[in-house]
Amino acid sequence: MPGTMPSRKKNLSKKEKLIINFETLFMFNYDQRTIDVSSGAAYLMAPKEESELMVIKKACQVSADLFNKYLKEQVMEIVDADKKV
Repeated sequence: MPGTMPSRKKNLSKKEKLIINFETLFMFNYDQRTIDVSSGAAYLMAPKEESELMVIKKACQVSADLFNKYLKEQVMEIVDADKKV
């Protein structure tokens, strides 16, 4: 896979290249103890457009609803019963 990427990278946007580089770090360096995730963190912390913010807010709301409606009760049961997970 690493051999096919460089020729394709020339036509990609800066954002797409950053995502590919971030994924490549995790795919090929998973056995190392220290991984540089600065480029991925920079992308996550970069200013977002309004459309991106709306998607993030919607995803957060879905996650919160899922936790509150389904998972919270199960987690409390496990904690109360001292079950091993």
